[in-house]
Amino acid sequence: MNDPTNLTNEQLVVEHILDAIPAGINIIDTNFTILKVNKWMQENFAEKQPLIGKKCHQVSHDLSAPHSSCPTMRALKSGKVESSILQIELQSESAWVSVTSFPLKDEKQDLYGFIEYLVDISDKKKDDQLQQVVLDISNAVHSATDTVDLIRKIREILGQVIDTSNFFVALYDKESDTLDLPFFIDEKDEFSSFPAGKTLTARVIRTGSPLLVKEEEIAEMIRVGLVDQFGSTSKVWMGVPLTVQGEIVGALVVQSYTSRNAYGERELNILKFVSEQIGIAIERKQTEKKLRQSEIQYRTTLNSIQDAIHVVDAKLYVILANNSLIEWNKILGLTEKVCGKYINEIYPFLSEHVINEYKHVLDTGEMLKTHETNIIDGKVYYTETRKMPMFQNDHATQVLTIIRDITSSRQHEVELARLAAAVEQTGESVVILSKEGKIEYVNPAYERITGQLKNELIGQSAAALKSDLYDAAFYESIWQTISSGLTWTGHVVYITRDGSRHEEDVSISPIFNENGIIENYVSVGRDVTREIAMQKQLAQAQKMEAIGTLAGGIAHDFNNILASIIGFSQLSLMQIPAGSKIERNIQNILKACDRARELTQQILLYSRGDDQEKQPLQIDLVVKEAIKLLKASLPSTITITQDIQKGAGFILGNATQIHQILMNLATNAAHAMPERKGRITITLQQKDMPEKNAELLEPGSYIQLVVSDTGHGMTEEIRERIFDPFFTTKPSDMGTGLGLSVVLGIVNGLHGHINVTSRPGKGSTFTIYIPQINVPKNRDASVRQTTLANGTETILFIDDEADLVQIGEEMLKSLGYNVVATTSSREGLELFKKKPHRFNLIITDQTMPEMTGLTLAKNIREIDSKIPIVLCTGFSETLTASDCSCLSINNMIAKPFYLDELSCLIRDVLEKKTH
Repeated sequence: MNDPTNLTNEQLVVEHILDAIPAGINIIDTNFTILKVNKWMQENFAEKQPLIGKKCHQVSHDLSAPHSSCPTMRALKSGKVESSILQIELQSESAWVSVTSFPLKDEKQDLYGFIEYLVDISDKKKDDQLQQVVLDISNAVHSATDTVDLIRKIREILGQVIDTSNFFVALYDKESDTLDLPFFIDEKDEFSSFPAGKTLTARVIRTGSPLLVKEEEIAEMIRVGLVDQFGSTSKVWMGVPLTVQGEIVGALVVQSYTSRNAYGERELNILKFVSEQIGIAIERKQTEKKLRQSEIQYRTTLNSIQDAIHVVDAKLYVILANNSLIEWNKILGLTEKVCGKYINEIYPFLSEHVINEYKHVLDTGEMLKTHETNIIDGKVYYTETRKMPMFQNDHATQVLTIIRDITSSRQHEVELARLAAAVEQTGESVVILSKEGKIEYVNPAYERITGQLKNELIGQSAAALKSDLYDAAFYESIWQTISSGLTWTGHVVYITRDGSRHEEDVSISPIFNENGIIENYVSVGRDVTREIAMQKQLAQAQKMEAIGTLAGGIAHDFNNILASIIGFSQLSLMQIPAGSKIERNIQNILKACDRARELTQQILLYSRGDDQEKQPLQIDLVVKEAIKLLKASLPSTITITQDIQKGAGFILGNATQIHQILMNLATNAAHAMPERKGRITITLQQKDMPEKNAELLEPGSYIQLVVSDTGHGMTEEIRERIFDPFFTTKPSDMGTGLGLSVVLGIVNGLHGHINVTSRPGKGSTFTIYIPQINVPKNRDASVRQTTLANGTETILFIDDEADLVQIGEEMLKSLGYNVVATTSSREGLELFKKKPHRFNLIITDQTMPEMTGLTLAKNIREIDSKIPIVLCTGFSETLTASDCSCLSINNMIAKPFYLDELSCLIRDVLEKKTH
């Protein structure tokens, strides 16, 4: 405690005694300054030496003032001995300490200091905590609703005494040698099951022994081949077997990725106890489940019997009844609560004779079978009743009564008439055949759906119902199934008399007589034509959504490339003489870029649906223009005929889309013609749809565009796949399989519908319906602004593409602006932080590796809420107007853009700021 050379022998003895005490001694003054400490204090607070002269609360809690629970603070006020239990750090580890403060007073009873006595009670605290954990786990075993709920509760409770950040229960499946994980929590891995193999978990299960290993021990076990590496390696791993009814069924595992000292023998013993509790719970749950299943099976069996059943005891009180009896009582208007009641209380109309029948069965042990006629509220009920004795110790002690309602058999003729009416009126098609396969009956629904008349079919063989789309083997398999007494179910497609396609889900069943012999067959068909059409449309939409994700990514990169080409081309135009050959060449490059930019917008149809810019379009003029291009591009051996309704009307779209539709359809038609010879017919007309139809169109006015050809046609299998992206029947050098996908994407974007009909050798017809719009006669045509707007402000320009930074910088400087440019979003943020008032405008790309444009804007807004920000994007399906509005993005510009577009946008943003 002090320098021994300055102490007397008596003081040295006291010092040695204090140092020998296994607790902390801390002598402080009334200002909480430490005057003396013993060896225990020096060792446990070694990292905070020197202690003498420091405040006690600095040493124990790193606080500038005494802790709210400080006993010395209370002793200072009360002048008495005070105690508290505090949580502090001893030797860099959290510990619970009992602190007692003894006041020091002089002969005048004036307080001049305190002796603090500190005792480490962490072990006792842990024991108390563990005892509570054991109690809580025992309670959880009995309160949990299921095994997973129990394991979740146990993990939460166990987390109070050991680290359960990574905790799982594995159940072993011997047949598949797999470990199923009904409960798995892990900071690094995510499994629902994994092969047992030679994993650590499997080793615990196979050896039946607990296992506690640290990282280096795991590595050695892997090296010598005892276990295999699986999952992330932990600093320490601990597992115990999980036993149910004496059999090891799995393992309970915890592990730590951060501390190799997280677990020891104490924690292993705790985990063993928890494993036993889980095993007990699983065993109990399994027993309860078996009991419930047995009871459910018994009750289900009893309640599944349609006959009304009840059991009476020797005193004729009902002790059991099934659901059918309750239902029977409902029909009779009697009480539904029967158990515990005297039989005559339930059925007051029973005669003394019937009561005596129960007694007779009990007395003789013989079964009785009777028939009764009961009139309840004027209604007649016919029943057949069987009363059977139930024996105990060779004596009949109970009577089992089975009541069968035979009223229905008396009303058989009425029910048959009702059934016939139902079959006649149902929407499903019904056909009844004789056992020889002759048609005996078809209902009106069958006539309506197929167009075949009843009087034409009756007496005919079942062959009259066949579809030409199936071979003889198909119908032979149906006949073998139903003639063997089984029911055949399947999907059947018919071509009706008018040539339309009709689809049904059909069930054909044999009808047996009372001797189990087949007398007839009945076919019931549900019309699913419309349902199938809608399912195909949904499947096609899902396919297009998938390709849309790919298209969006392509469009983003392609727009960045176009931005470079356009930018450098425009910069080059500023540096060469007007009218030169180079100028003409660059102008042609820019024209090609315009077409490429339009193509990119078409690619974006996949990812943005109908985001394509649309305007009222007089479609007949566009179609005629497209036909001129087709005639010039297709071989002269192919004749193009047209029937275009003049002034057919307007649609909401753009000319490029209509051109693409016609070019793709016509090109496909040309490839389908043998020797490139044939005819393509294009018709356009206005068409009104008064109600929903086979094309699933809503009522309204439409523009109908039809492209038909005299090519080789398609099979049904090919027709169903023609809109799949990359699907093609052409050689690889003649097509990519994307043409019709583009057509479908455009039509969907126009809120239209496309229908295809084709038969091998008969050519193909594509019919497109696009909603018609009403347009005023006088409309202002939009004119692109081509003048350049200059300025002198300072602009911060940020893009991760070096080429685009160079282009942006030169473009802006050519407009007179001062420009600071960078390829790093983080560097751009630092530039703004250093001199925020230097800049008048920020132009930033959205998709950048270090920080997106929106994130950068958010950080800039924290520095300056009013600086104008313009966001550039090649394409981002996650970027919404709401995102931009929330971060006060002043405007957006899509890549690629032209200098005049950029100049006008900048002036618009800057001038709005000044107003």
